[in-house]
Amino acid sequence: MFEGDQVYYANQNFNQGHNDGSSPIEIARKFEAFIKNWNVQNEFIYRDQLIKNGSMNDFSIRVSLLDLEYFDFKLSVEIRSRPFTNLPVLEKAAKELYLSFDLNRKSSDVPDFQVQFISSQEVRRIRNIRSEDIGKIVSLTGIIIKSSRVLLKARKVVLQCKKCKHLKELDVDHGFVSVSIPVFCERPRGIGPNVENCPRDSYQVLSDKCEFVDFQTLKLQEHNDAIPTGEIPRTYQLCVERYLVDQLIPGNRVSITGVYAVMERNTMGGKSAVAMSKVPYIYVLGFDNETSAGRSFNPHFTQAEEAKFLEMSKDPDIFNKLCRSVAPSIFGHEDVKKAITCLLFSGSRKILPDKTKLRGDINVLLWGDPSTAKSQLLKFVHKLFPISIYTSGKGSSAAGLTAAITKDNTTKEFQLEGGALVLADGGIVCIDEFDKMRAQDRVAIHEAMEQQTISIAKAGITTVLNSRTAILAAANPIFGSFNDLKSYSEQMDLQTTILSRFDCIFTIRDDKSAQNNERVATHILNTHLRGNVSETVSNAEVSMEDFRKYLMFARSRCSPRLTEESAITLQNEYVDQRAKSSTANVNRHGHIPITVRQLEAIIRLSEAIAKSRLAADVSKQDAQKAREIFEESTMKSIKSEKIFAQVHDKESLEEIQRAEDIIKSKMPVGRKISQQQLFQDLAERNINSMAIKNAVLQMIQREELVQSNKSDVLIRKK
Repeated sequence: MFEGDQVYYANQNFNQGHNDGSSPIEIARKFEAFIKNWNVQNEFIYRDQLIKNGSMNDFSIRVSLLDLEYFDFKLSVEIRSRPFTNLPVLEKAAKELYLSFDLNRKSSDVPDFQVQFISSQEVRRIRNIRSEDIGKIVSLTGIIIKSSRVLLKARKVVLQCKKCKHLKELDVDHGFVSVSIPVFCERPRGIGPNVENCPRDSYQVLSDKCEFVDFQTLKLQEHNDAIPTGEIPRTYQLCVERYLVDQLIPGNRVSITGVYAVMERNTMGGKSAVAMSKVPYIYVLGFDNETSAGRSFNPHFTQAEEAKFLEMSKDPDIFNKLCRSVAPSIFGHEDVKKAITCLLFSGSRKILPDKTKLRGDINVLLWGDPSTAKSQLLKFVHKLFPISIYTSGKGSSAAGLTAAITKDNTTKEFQLEGGALVLADGGIVCIDEFDKMRAQDRVAIHEAMEQQTISIAKAGITTVLNSRTAILAAANPIFGSFNDLKSYSEQMDLQTTILSRFDCIFTIRDDKSAQNNERVATHILNTHLRGNVSETVSNAEVSMEDFRKYLMFARSRCSPRLTEESAITLQNEYVDQRAKSSTANVNRHGHIPITVRQLEAIIRLSEAIAKSRLAADVSKQDAQKAREIFEESTMKSIKSEKIFAQVHDKESLEEIQRAEDIIKSKMPVGRKISQQQLFQDLAERNINSMAIKNAVLQMIQREELVQSNKSDVLIRKK
């Protein structure tokens, strides 16, 4: 490969020749016959494609290896086993065939056609590629995580002797290969004006006479569901040429068909070192892009499955059944499960006439006490949805979530490497410990949550990447658990700018009532004893596999829209919510605002509910269900904030806090004291009895104070 005046990588000698008796002429003849004669229902697919692409100066043809196998099995085996040997033959054959169709073109005006092979057979995982596959065509799937800029690679090198001006041409094979420049001039002796021998290393490259093609390197990583627990993701470097460059960007999920090849790595150092190891890579022959039109992918369903899904959608209670099938082993959280079901189905993505894009993905924030199953809900979504990434806020940086700029060790060029939001394009990103992220890292995902793009302007690289993902986040209050003496806004370490981007914000409290404790304990014990969920909670009415397939079917086939009746319902609801939120204290840090984004959130929720029953329109009932979900999430937090402001004024809060401080200073850890004596000592310091009772109650709820009996209290470490 040439870049400037450097020559690197070694020839791999994959041109073993035709040892089975099939000559290049015979292979070319068979391939021409395949292009001319292959038809489906009297439609000559490849012949028409060849003529159409050539007329548009797109000198490439896309061929299915499965079709080639049906046409001539022996030819297919020959191409699969020795692709590098046969590719030049096939490219020249495609060129000659095109010239026979277009008589107005000259041979010098038409380059060799690039033959792009695709195959849906025997798609393998990256971990299953072995050394016996070297030099053969393989098909594998993965996700693009890095792309380089387009480089130039020499296909034909022209050399000239500095002394005698002798010209020599060298052909360069496909992939990461190069040619060796002869040390001595190869001019025949006694020919030419100068009969003396030329000096050593007299050849120089004539760049203006060399033939170059576009060349690009990519990095392919295996899918997340193919990575065993605790293993590092496997990656392969990809090599694409000519019409395949600039077709893939970080975040694309692709099925690659290419040649498994190797390049040499110098592991001993020094000019005289011997190449002891080989570095594998894939020379790409063709690909199928699995990400299309913002959808997760385009799955294929059988007629029996489609009939089953249509029958499921006719059930009037299908949405509630799906909600009960979300994490059935987790007790309660019915409203949270409804919001997660809407997140899985998502709303409808829209592109307005002025090219403005409105997102359809739903973002949900679970904010509450520890040990309330927030992380388990995130884990379930991660396992259920095919395209999902699970990460923790503490271990994630802005570059890890969005995109990073790295430098290639070989070319020393900066390259773009996608982060979690880019790699999960068309899927879901689950972020646990969202409150533990640094503030500057959270700011980096603002654009991704609303515009669903990531803008990069680093190291001379200015670009925009797609991040059409839904975000499911879990966070704890500032103090670890809720403090009833402080308002919600004082315990939320999140800015208003990021809160407004969440469609649903659930405040999850740890209910410590005896009745709830008994139900939760019964559920957990039954789960451990019998291995299934308690009878107090409905079992999963839809299996996980059926849920996943039905989910993908709905996302790929259904895009509901609002009706006039549902639009009026949502309009009235938005006006009512704005009136309710205006009475809250908007000056508090972390206050949850009600803006136009919240109206769009209810629209997306109603579209997701309609999509769950495969409906084309959003009904009034769907809008009402969406309103109920929003009321139980974001609006409930706002109401709690308002009630807190009414019950606890500033003076009473200061009085309660003062009483707490006195109790902690008066009682060492582990000491027991009479409650009556404690009240009497605090009353002598001019603290009213109501403030004392509230302080004791709050400390008991936070488990800092324990009632050993009716008259004694004990302070202990939390």
